[in-house]
Amino acid sequence: MPSSLADMEKLIDQIALPTFLLLVDDGGDIRFQALNKAHVDAIGIETEAIRGKTPAEFFPPRVAETLLANYTICVQENRSYRYEEVLNLLSSERWWDTTLSPLRDDDGRVIGVLGIALDITEARSRELKAA
Repeated sequence: MPSSLADMEKLIDQIALPTFLLLVDDGGDIRFQALNKAHVDAIGIETEAIRGKTPAEFFPPRVAETLLANYTICVQENRSYRYEEVLNLLSSERWWDTTLSPLRDDDGRVIGVLGIALDITEARSRELKAA
């Protein structure tokens, strides 16, 4: 396990899929910490533009509510959570298959979330056209 946030950020940059790191602050707010290169390339948002912000501080209300609802399930239930969603993350509307995993401190308290997202837009478009 990486020993620091900097180590975790370096680790996620080694993952070829869009990956993001969220932190749960002392007040319980969920904040963006980092996006890996694959995620930046996919959505066109740089880590520095989003770091330290809550979903509501960065995204339009409907997108922020959707993101926060999913992140909150992972944090409150302290378990991995997988779901599909359609989001417009400032670049274009896309379908995502996302898996969230809680990051815990030594006492088992959730202090962050690691997210890996697959862009399944093309597959969903083919399914809808075939229907």
